[in-house]
Amino acid sequence: MKKIFTSLVLLFVATLALQAQTYLTTNFDSNPPAPGWVVFNNGIGMGQNWAIYQDGYSAPYAAGIKYEAVAPGSFAEDYIVTPLIDLSTATNPRLRFMAKQAFAQDYGSTYHVLVSTTEQGEIASYTEIASWTEATLGFDWNMKLIDLSAYAGQQIYISFMMSNNNGDYFFIDDVFVEEALENNATLLSTSIERYLTSNQEVALEYTIRNSGTNTITSVQLNWNDGTDHFTTVNVNIAPGATVTLTHPDAISYSEVAQYDITASVSMVNGGADAYPEDNTLTSSVNVISQDGGKKVVFEEGTGTWCGWCPRGMVAMEYMQATYPDTFIGIAVHNNDPMALPAYDSGANFSGFPSMNVDRKAMGVDVDKQEMIDYTELFTEPSPVALEGITSVSGREITINTSATFYSNFQNTDFRLGVIIVEDGVTGTGRGWAQSNSYAGGAAGPMGGYESKPNPVPASQMVYDHVGRALLGGYNGQANSVPADLVDGQTVNYTFNYTVPADYNMDNMHGVVVLIDQSNGEIVNANTFPIGNLGVNDVQTASLDFVVYPNPAKEMVNVRIAEQGKYKLTVYNTLGQEVLSQVNDVTSSRDNVNLQVSSLKPGVYIITAAKDGKSFSKKLIIK
Repeated sequence: MKKIFTSLVLLFVATLALQAQTYLTTNFDSNPPAPGWVVFNNGIGMGQNWAIYQDGYSAPYAAGIKYEAVAPGSFAEDYIVTPLIDLSTATNPRLRFMAKQAFAQDYGSTYHVLVSTTEQGEIASYTEIASWTEATLGFDWNMKLIDLSAYAGQQIYISFMMSNNNGDYFFIDDVFVEEALENNATLLSTSIERYLTSNQEVALEYTIRNSGTNTITSVQLNWNDGTDHFTTVNVNIAPGATVTLTHPDAISYSEVAQYDITASVSMVNGGADAYPEDNTLTSSVNVISQDGGKKVVFEEGTGTWCGWCPRGMVAMEYMQATYPDTFIGIAVHNNDPMALPAYDSGANFSGFPSMNVDRKAMGVDVDKQEMIDYTELFTEPSPVALEGITSVSGREITINTSATFYSNFQNTDFRLGVIIVEDGVTGTGRGWAQSNSYAGGAAGPMGGYESKPNPVPASQMVYDHVGRALLGGYNGQANSVPADLVDGQTVNYTFNYTVPADYNMDNMHGVVVLIDQSNGEIVNANTFPIGNLGVNDVQTASLDFVVYPNPAKEMVNVRIAEQGKYKLTVYNTLGQEVLSQVNDVTSSRDNVNLQVSSLKPGVYIITAAKDGKSFSKKLIIK
């Protein structure tokens, strides 16, 4: 199971760059992203080149090369070179950088680091000082440490190169030449559940990297919320290695409030850390008065051109059927007729199919088991309950969103947004045909796609969960939520949307989201119907139609002034019928009793229908 917590990641790049004994600092984030660096692309192999990509370790950029196919060990390839590095005052310099490759398990590429003391451009002047072949690196970033003490007192250039037979993606980022320190721990991140219930005990985790030259055998940890909690932990962290440690003192509070917690690594190997500036992080937790009912948004990157994307479609259908009350699936299309450029750009998927889960887990692989692994998020407490109610006039929709908060917040940056989603989308032409790498069954079963052709003709394809519009933008509507909030406060914001003529309103629903701008994560979400199941204020106002108690728990009373035979139907926010019964109303004093104890807590729509007309109201089950 994947444990996903609110995490503060230390931008150690910026802090280490402040060290007096740093001789080169390149994180590819500036503009231009790598001043003084030079790329030498010889156009051999498959003709791919070094370039600057939006795929960085500390975001947004990294230097990378891809699909270079030449003989291993050949130095005639493309390479990228640093500016001149002055080590004339250095005593124990080293090279530190992050590296990753995409398909190591398939291709086993070899990567080279070379040094020249005379020439930036001519590769014959370089001497190799390190090389490695990763077997399992995959898409993960790994830190590399290379001793440069042999070049102390000199001026050098450093070159990065890749060689292999089959092709690969190779990236570097956060390149530093620095004076190596002996006892130096870096607190990369802390992890703790962001929202707690009263008296819930949770552990604080520290992710620590050994940025020094000595093996770390002990560290002193502390967290402070006004009171220190020191503890010493015995460890064995090799230089460059990373470990995750848990503080033995659990965090627990009884009062509904926001608490700021400062975590630190205060001692290394029994003494002071050589560079304490990267040893402290502060995070916040909130104790909530009640659970707002968590729903999790799975944004799947897909496209009709993508042969492996049927895997995502099958997984989405399974999750919708299995977890209808907590799963919210949205298909974010890329480079096909259903693509919404703002959504595709905002999601920034690293490959297809892939997915973002509540925008906490980003760019992870897609299949049924991967999605199941994230169902642990369904049980997280939520500090907010979200609702969306629509008023429809022709193809003009007014969406009234509300967010009820269950804690006290100070100086937050929350934003409300609405994502419009359509099911049952079809089209004609080549762009609507689905590429299908599962055709023929060689790749195994995949929900019936193994029996379909490649591509699957447009006439046989129906696309669900299609993201159609972002109201408020990818990051939500600025200034839609106040910075300071109190327990029980409800915030409202209204969005307007015109449904395009070629969209089917009856197959559409909305997703209201609350996004935390401090980390980009979706705090909570909820779905609501559009089209015929949306609440039409004009119709509702024309009938004396009263529902009480509301919120309800076991029984709902419905009073309708006009006599007649009514069908009462309850829909969930996906527009699915969950309860119905038919009753004769003979008097305006009649109360129709509706048993709702079988319904899970949440927001529903209750509709009274007679003679082809329907009247709707919101119903809350607590």
